[in-house]
Amino acid sequence: MTNDEVVGAGEVRPGQSLRSRALCAVRKPRPDAVALALLAAIWILIIVIIHPIGNFPLNDDWVYGKTVKLLVEHGQLKFGDSFATYLGQVLWGWLFCLPAGFSFSALRLSSLVLALLGSWAMYGLLKEMGVGRAIAFVGSLTLLTNPVFMSLASTFMTDIHRTCGDISILIRERSQNRIVVRHSLRYTSRLFRG
Repeated sequence: MTNDEVVGAGEVRPGQSLRSRALCAVRKPRPDAVALALLAAIWILIIVIIHPIGNFPLNDDWVYGKTVKLLVEHGQLKFGDSFATYLGQVLWGWLFCLPAGFSFSALRLSSLVLALLGSWAMYGLLKEMGVGRAIAFVGSLTLLTNPVFMSLASTFMTDIHRTCGDISILIRERSQNRIVVRHSLRYTSRLFRG
């Protein structure tokens, strides 16, 4: 490999060693990393403003919380009367309850973390579709700051888990099969319609 073949190392200067150019390239933050860090900073600011802390259920998240509580306190995985399939959600909430025991605050934290991961996944999906960094950032920020998304991320309802799951399915289909995204979107919209 010659000095001229280094990708992303900046301007080629005569006499500059491959090692010194590689070190310069490492020091520069990657634009995608900056975008993801900015999304995280905005999300943290939103969380600080709305302050979604409290050991009490919101909406119907007590149904899903009850299953997590049984798993944390008794080691039993017993689903309630709900027909929703939420095994992944229960296990995700269980992980967040392990350090300090069951609480609705821990369950909310699990949803908030998942919402941030979902916005990052949306950024990745948009980039995978060939959208530029700026548009991918705006699209991810739109998801993250959507009032409905923010409201549901402050609960342990299934909506955020489903949304993030759908985004990850689209990424998987897009990257593994290289299928046309409109087919994936059409399939996902059929899921919502029943």
